[in-house]
Amino acid sequence: MTAFIVDYQAYIALGLLACMFVGFFMERYPPDVIAATGAVVFVIIGFVSADELLDVFSNPAPLTIAAMFILSGALVRTGVLETISNKVIALSGKRPLLALLLLLAIVSVSSAFVNNTPVVLVTIPIIIKLASAMKIASTRLLIPLSYAAIFGGTVTLIGTSTNLLVDGVARENGLAPFSIFEITPVGIVVVLVGWAALLVLGPWLLPHREGSGAETVESADPVYLSEVMITAAAKIENKPLKDIAALNRESIRIVSVMRGGQKLKDLDDVLLTTGDRLVIQAPASEILTLNEEDGFRVGPRRGIRKLEDGVVVEAFVAPRRHSVGRTLAEMGLGSHFGARVLGIHRPNHNAGADMASVRLRPADRLLIEGQEEGISRLAEEANLVSITASEERSFRRSKAPIAIAALMAVVGFAAFNVMPIEALAFIAVVAILLLRCIDSDEAWSAVDGSILILIFAMLAIGTGLQNTGAIELVVSLISPWIAQMSPIIALVAVYALTSFLTEVASNNAVAVIITPLAMGLAESLGIDPRAFVVAVMFAASASFATPIGYQTNTLVYGAGNYTFADFLKIGVPMNIIIGLATCAAIVVFFGL
Repeated sequence: MTAFIVDYQAYIALGLLACMFVGFFMERYPPDVIAATGAVVFVIIGFVSADELLDVFSNPAPLTIAAMFILSGALVRTGVLETISNKVIALSGKRPLLALLLLLAIVSVSSAFVNNTPVVLVTIPIIIKLASAMKIASTRLLIPLSYAAIFGGTVTLIGTSTNLLVDGVARENGLAPFSIFEITPVGIVVVLVGWAALLVLGPWLLPHREGSGAETVESADPVYLSEVMITAAAKIENKPLKDIAALNRESIRIVSVMRGGQKLKDLDDVLLTTGDRLVIQAPASEILTLNEEDGFRVGPRRGIRKLEDGVVVEAFVAPRRHSVGRTLAEMGLGSHFGARVLGIHRPNHNAGADMASVRLRPADRLLIEGQEEGISRLAEEANLVSITASEERSFRRSKAPIAIAALMAVVGFAAFNVMPIEALAFIAVVAILLLRCIDSDEAWSAVDGSILILIFAMLAIGTGLQNTGAIELVVSLISPWIAQMSPIIALVAVYALTSFLTEVASNNAVAVIITPLAMGLAESLGIDPRAFVVAVMFAASASFATPIGYQTNTLVYGAGNYTFADFLKIGVPMNIIIGLATCAAIVVFFGL
């Protein structure tokens, strides 16, 4: 058996690779599980030694990708992306079409420098709201949102994890590293051609399905009724409400101002003073941000005071008779459990005029702050169910300049080759952690572990394919055909192969396998392999025809309730148009 494996190791390795692609296509297991299984098989058979497996973890590309995930998370935590999106929402009330174009432009530009997955996640509910404002189905806009992120990701080396990964694999195979803006001219062509194609094809090929995405807005951004009392620490005596920046966020709606037992009517002329209570409606992140501000006390008037080391949980009112119709005071959360309700959310309805007047209903969601011991007793004794730690975090807006500066420093210093990008990204991560732009637990949770496992596993498999001679075998089989092609046709063939495989399997997995293959083919033609590597970068990122071809496609696939055919209908023409434009740009800017 051992002799058989040695004699046919190249064929066995390719057979295992084919089985993995079938597994990726069938989706019975996540891609990272399939890739890890394949890597283990390669090690067991002996195609990859233990030392080579350890060497895989020294590749700088996955570490850079992880660092960029954390930098993206810092932009979310400091409210940078939220602020931009809220400005667009404010504009949508006056000029919705301009707001849409501006938002998609921001998505493309942002995706050139930060991971596009969180960018799309933040933007999905905004796009759905814009669709409502424009009185069109959200299915007309969500696919363009994903495509805008894909276009932008091709502009720089750090735009997508795939670009970084291809660069890392190419380095291991002897190619000089790519600079951060080396692929930018080709990327700009992709952005311009992609938007032109989308503007022409979109009205004809994008689905118009009413009602899609409404649930996404509700579940992604629930609005809570809350109260905020002005304390002496605010130092805003007789200051107009409109001049207080913390209360004038686009996502915060001031319902009323209470002074003593009187409700003040004209909010535009209100001069706030200590003791005033503001009834607001806002998402949990904004309520938690106000809760941490000096000068504000969030929660009902008669609740416990602000907690210094409390935890925040979400809970639902139980569907039991004795809990229905009770007020927060009657539930006694403060006196019995040392907890404070920060907000009340009632799906599709206003919970009440203020927190004191709310009579609870089954399924009302409460945002609660308390000590851990009290929360534990609350879970056991109160008429609440599904008590879980809140995933929402307060914004650290004062740290936003630091997060932006960290990202700009990585891009700028990398552009001038001051230091390798992986070192710059690591330094930036340490800086934003030390300066408290983001907490360490949130930073690590921002890293998509499944992507890193997939990358490390596929790097190990790539090593095995080289060790067994599988890549040389494929090159030798294909070379006689490609040798008869012109270099330009060969470039198009490599792009088409990569693009096809990316639509049915993980783009990172495909990139690792195809990169050394493309380099081998270029060398067999006697040309610089750099152009072929760029073709692999773009083909593995520019995936439009299936919802599983790229992460952002998968995100909008669920949010818009699309069908698989919806992506094929517009994605196949987009793949062809972008592919031809990319190859033409590579010929012009890299030469063949």
